[in-house]
Amino acid sequence: MEAPQSPPLMSSNLAQELLQKSPNPIPKTDPLMFGRSWMLRQVPPGTVFHGGDNYEHQMSSLIPDDSQAGQQHESALPEAPASGTSRRSDAGLQSTAASYKQLPSHAASDLSYDDFVRRYMEPNQPVVIRGVTSGWRAAAEWRTPDGMLRLEALRRLAGHCRVCVTDTSTQDDGCGVVRPMLLSEYLDWWTSRATATQQQRQQQGQRQGQVRLADKNEDQVGDVLLVAPGPPANAAAAPERDDEGLEAGQDGQCGQQQPFTPAEAPGNSMVRLQGCDHEALPAAAQPSGSARDRNVDAVATSVQKQSCSSPAADKDLMYLKDWHFVAEFPEYGAYRLPIFFADDWLNAYYDHLTSQALRDGKAATGNASAAYGDNPNAINAAVVPATIGPNSITVEATAAKEGIAQGDGDCSGRLSGTEAAGSPPAVTSDYRFCYLGPAGTWTPLHSDVLRSYSWSINVCGRKRWLMLPPRYTHLLYDKHMLRMAPHLELDRVRSGCDPRDFPSLEEARRQAFEFIQAKGDAVFVPSGWHHCVENLYDTLSFNHNWLNGHNCHWTWALLRQQYIDAAAAIDDCRQICAPGEFEDLVQANLAANMGLNWHGFVGLLTCTVRNALASLRAAKRRDEGIDTCTEGLVHGQDAGPAATNALLTLSRAGRLLKDFILAFEELVLRPHERLGRPPSQCSGSNNTPNDSQARANLQQTPTFTNARVLLSKVETELLARGLRVLSVG
Repeated sequence: MEAPQSPPLMSSNLAQELLQKSPNPIPKTDPLMFGRSWMLRQVPPGTVFHGGDNYEHQMSSLIPDDSQAGQQHESALPEAPASGTSRRSDAGLQSTAASYKQLPSHAASDLSYDDFVRRYMEPNQPVVIRGVTSGWRAAAEWRTPDGMLRLEALRRLAGHCRVCVTDTSTQDDGCGVVRPMLLSEYLDWWTSRATATQQQRQQQGQRQGQVRLADKNEDQVGDVLLVAPGPPANAAAAPERDDEGLEAGQDGQCGQQQPFTPAEAPGNSMVRLQGCDHEALPAAAQPSGSARDRNVDAVATSVQKQSCSSPAADKDLMYLKDWHFVAEFPEYGAYRLPIFFADDWLNAYYDHLTSQALRDGKAATGNASAAYGDNPNAINAAVVPATIGPNSITVEATAAKEGIAQGDGDCSGRLSGTEAAGSPPAVTSDYRFCYLGPAGTWTPLHSDVLRSYSWSINVCGRKRWLMLPPRYTHLLYDKHMLRMAPHLELDRVRSGCDPRDFPSLEEARRQAFEFIQAKGDAVFVPSGWHHCVENLYDTLSFNHNWLNGHNCHWTWALLRQQYIDAAAAIDDCRQICAPGEFEDLVQANLAANMGLNWHGFVGLLTCTVRNALASLRAAKRRDEGIDTCTEGLVHGQDAGPAATNALLTLSRAGRLLKDFILAFEELVLRPHERLGRPPSQCSGSNNTPNDSQARANLQQTPTFTNARVLLSKVETELLARGLRVLSVG
């Protein structure tokens, strides 16, 4: 991966404007972030939302009182023509009609960084940015001139890499079985499946008296020669698209980029080949009538789009997710990070841990429980030894709790029983991923790990996305707020779920967005937007999860609630553990469940603050007005973009630190007050001399001490420039 030439900077005016504001508020609709019991009090079991005025009235208690969250959601996304969806009726399923909204889209060259921040990132709104893969090495080497996937190029480069692939044929529990294998083995499965599909289609064609297509409709995917069917007689011609998926003169709504081809239209979501008795899985688009569109996007993949109905596909439908390609090939330079997504606290933190580990000859695990040593004034992070510490992410641990994973994917999945014991744990090195899967593979409904932002860019192929704004998250759950539906359209996927268990899905579809992501398109997925994704064609994409000052409060809200839940899960251990021991258990469980605990979160903020302070010092050396920054900010003058951006980072990080300290005092130092118990019932009497001594010991923990020292540094820096850390609301 090639980073931008310089870090992204908002204009001074925009940064100063945001310095005076709190981050965008979080709708209280997610039981993982606000607690199941709280949600049930707001939305009693059995409540069914039907839309209209009554729905908005019922929703009023879930939107933060001090926000205009509802208005922000509606105003940030322009009105768009909805795509009509007619649902087929299957046994046991009620026929519904959904009218999806469409996302805004822009050519990358037409969207400034200020516009992206103001219109999408700060208000937490999605957008599609077109034409971002121009000049990428991956696009040149892994994609044919006609836009098809070169499997053999991947095999030669990385066939030896060990990857984890997920069986997406059935994912009712939020994830399928995960199998570790070599990339070469996965590509062998892929080409074997394509061959079986091609043979099946040829047999069907012979039975139906079809004639082999002309050579111009033949092409190659990997080592498999595929023959594309002709377009349907009534197929509408699709607009011509260049090599990056752009249309001449098109901008605005993503749904207007190209019309649905017959099988891309949700009403025709299942493709069943004649003469095949196997149950059909999610299928993809038939080629449109445009010869160019067929040659660019569909010729080599149109057979594989329907291969989910083949015998080979009935058993498995394997999707390679969360492959740390950049970590395995750091010098390859497969892609350039778009400037819109480069303000990234999360991966900067893991990069720091990795570089520190390389210097020390250790393995970076992301564990920051002792990252800053015993010296509370230390800023530079250390790295724990090369063992699986409490902040290491294992496949089983991540899947067991949250059911989500990095990138546009769902949970990392369940290892199959025969392979789990002998599989090495997957340790987090960063949140940069490659996704690779044939047509028909899909990702269940989820919101991204740590409630981070994510972006997804297609090197080749197409994906269909359904996205739901966070103020409607509760509509995805069952009547008891225990289980999330695997898909917004349960009849589109193979599922054993009873739609009657999810009575509000119909309303969720009314509020959802739909779009088709073409090759060269970047999708910005904001925090808390639940989505499900289906590969319509054979697809390869790169994906990042990332945090910064605009959304890190989402991560903290999740970690705070999940700490409460983790402590409640082992509450019976309180009286037999010393307070410090109980706290260690809670943090270890939090790390296993979320991939990050409070120690790691403070470590991330420490890394961020250190970088912001370095930017301020560099700005001062460049004479960007840092010496007169106080006067400039107070009187609304330009203090220099580097300085104002760094000050905004310090302000947002300081707010999180202040809230962390308050939460630590409430949940760790004084748990008896929240639980309504005597102090003696919240600590092991045989292990602790007295409550005050136990509290004093906890106050000296490095994480709490470092957070207080770090907040003091931030407040000092801001006060010197006439600013302050905003109060926690």
